[in-house]
Amino acid sequence: MLGELNAKCPSVRGLRKYILEKKDADWTDRCDALSALSAVGLAGGVYHEAFLDYLVRLRDPFLVQIKDLRSSVVKEACSAIGVLAKQFHLRSNRLPSAWVSLSLAIIGACLKQVPVTIKVISESADTCIRTVLTALAPYGSERIQSH
Repeated sequence: MLGELNAKCPSVRGLRKYILEKKDADWTDRCDALSALSAVGLAGGVYHEAFLDYLVRLRDPFLVQIKDLRSSVVKEACSAIGVLAKQFHLRSNRLPSAWVSLSLAIIGACLKQVPVTIKVISESADTCIRTVLTALAPYGSERIQSH
C-alpha cells in the first residue's frame, strides 16, 4: 500500500533520511522532505496504517524541525503538520490514538514558538496550533485531555 504512495511521490523513500537520520541535513533537503510528506498525506497516506506508524516514529524529528532556527524549515514543518491534521480529520469520525498523541506533542512545541520575535516562525506556529486544534475539536476535549 505504501509502495503505491512511493510511486506517486518518489522522494518519500528519502524522507526518513532527511528528517530522521540526518540531523545535519541541509535545510533545503529537510524542507523538500517535509513538502513530500505533505504530498503523501494529500495522496491518501492517512488511510494506511503503515503511514501512521511512520509518522509516530517521526515525532521527535518533527519537534526538532518546529524548533529550528530557520523560518523556512519551521514554516514547512507547520504546513506539513497542518495538511496531515486536516487529512486525518477528513479520514473518518474516529482519530487514531497515536495521531492524537503526536498532535498534542506538536502543539506543545508550537506553543514555545509563538512568542518568538521572528514573524514567520510565530505565525506558522500559531496557524499550526489552530489547524490541529480545529481538527481535534470534534472529538471532544475530554478525550484529547485523556492522552
